[in-house]
Amino acid sequence: MITNVKKAEEIIIELLLVSQDRTTDILEIITNEKLQPKILKQMDASELLHKDKHSNSQLGAGILLRETCLYTSISQRLVSHNSGLICQDLVPSELYTGITEKKRGIGDLMASIKVATTRNIIECGYRENDKLTDIFGNRVTSHFEDTEALIPFKKYELTFNGHNQPGIYLLEYFNPQIVGS
Repeated sequence: MITNVKKAEEIIIELLLVSQDRTTDILEIITNEKLQPKILKQMDASELLHKDKHSNSQLGAGILLRETCLYTSISQRLVSHNSGLICQDLVPSELYTGITEKKRGIGDLMASIKVATTRNIIECGYRENDKLTDIFGNRVTSHFEDTEALIPFKKYELTFNGHNQPGIYLLEYFNPQIVGS
């Protein structure tokens, strides 16, 4: 029986990693709670990108770097730790304004304004705690309690209708204990 439960938990995490659907919706189903963000950092990243010789210089100005943690609204369980780049010129203005207000998660905002996107998963899998990075590849510290477990992650980009390049780049780390906790 324990083997079957463990296998089911693994399947749920795998579905989360490969899904093209809104991650927020899946996490809310898994936790049976609404999610709320805690904004750890949000800053203009335009200059950072233009100094980085490996960056996409076509992104222009108005680029936000945002680091958040998502918690369940009632039990306050940590669900995910996220790093993202948001390109003002490549996302709907209502979405960008909502993000700058720092009150809601990106997924929640997208659902409320019913914005259509195409998602492209760049990479997904598991990382050791000491191998976690932000969207730029800089080392970050895990916010999860179990630092021995491999941490599931998904790195992807969102392209919005009317644009030919992504407007949001996200790297999400999921609490390895999210299922069954």
